Amino acid sequence: MSAARTAALFSETDLPSEALLYLFLPPLLFAAGLHVDVRRLADEIWPILVMAVVAVVLCCVVVGAALFPFMVPDGVSILDAEWQELLLLALLIGAVVAPTDTAAVLSIFKDIGAPRRLSTIVEGESLFNDAAAISLVVVLIAALGGDTSGGLPGAAGFFATQLGGGLLFGWLAGWLTAWVARIARGFVVAETTLTVTLAYVAFAVAQLVLGVSGIIAVVAAAIAFGSRARTRLTPGSWDALLALWKQLDFWAITLIFVFAAMEAPAVLSDLRWSDLGALGAIYVSALAARALVTFGVMPLLVSFGLSEPFSRAYRAVLTWGGVRGALTVVLALFAAESGAVQAAGAENARLLLVLAFGYVLLTLFVNAPTLRILIRLLGLTALDE
Repeated sequence: MSAARTAALFSETDLPSEALLYLFLPPLLFAAGLHVDVRRLADEIWPILVMAVVAVVLCCVVVGAALFPFMVPDGVSILDAEWQELLLLALLIGAVVAPTDTAAVLSIFKDIGAPRRLSTIVEGESLFNDAAAISLVVVLIAALGGDTSGGLPGAAGFFATQLGGGLLFGWLAGWLTAWVARIARGFVVAETTLTVTLAYVAFAVAQLVLGVSGIIAVVAAAIAFGSRARTRLTPGSWDALLALWKQLDFWAITLIFVFAAMEAPAVLSDLRWSDLGALGAIYVSALAARALVTFGVMPLLVSFGLSEPFSRAYRAVLTWGGVRGALTVVLALFAAESGAVQAAGAENARLLLVLAFGYVLLTLFVNAPTLRILIRLLGLTALDE
């Protein structure tokens, strides 16, 4: 079969975006959580939470505010329902582009020997900001669809329940699976099968049965399992486990971008000259929101004794390293296919996809390649923590 025919078969596959969430996110998240050093994570927990939660919410608000003027037609009053709908849509786009994808960033850090503290913060941020962004997207889609019950307090309560419930359930599931894995000690196939089952079952049960964050549940399960099983499995079993999850992580990322690449020509073919201003507004405002967190909020943590001091070089790298990737693509497809966005009009769905895909490409082709240069200019490769 020719390569062209193979590509055509893939392009004809009508895979719902929600299926991407359930198929590819669990291995992505579990693989990342399995490698986490809990002690280092605990040492940097406040900076990580700020980058994972505060930065996501702030990005949503700042990007939404910057994008909104590009979306409001002339003559639309602040009292009109269309005005409020467009505001919610702008905030939704801000939430979609908020989560970072650190695969490229961590690869650069590893290649040039960046400080371990930077890697720990970026890795921890990536683990938890996914859940924050997905929760925000779900809340905003519900509000766009007319479900505003509870108002802002209700949304905040939902957000807290999603994160707290997912954390508790995931940790218990990971702890229990580690205990079961001890019984299967030495049986590599059984041990690896247990972890694959844990990733998918934790996600599905949390999301569909308990109504809490499946993302956080998978991350918490991976961290709990890794911290307990690391010393309870044989060294050979643990190495085999890490190799399997490294492979699953690679497949998940690759397949997400394969499906994104199939969608990209159709999405970006709808790019208009009028969209470039909105795309520029997203890029600048998202960078400004991240700088506000790293240069404004981070020093407050140091002032309150919640974190060790950060140099300006660290904060500059954290700001510029906010690369977007796989999750933004999946969230954009998921949001665009939702009933609320479809009801808001085909033009709004088009705009959401175009801006999200365009922003991902901007960060991958501008921020990621120049990050290595920035780290070397700041002399961070000479540091060793």
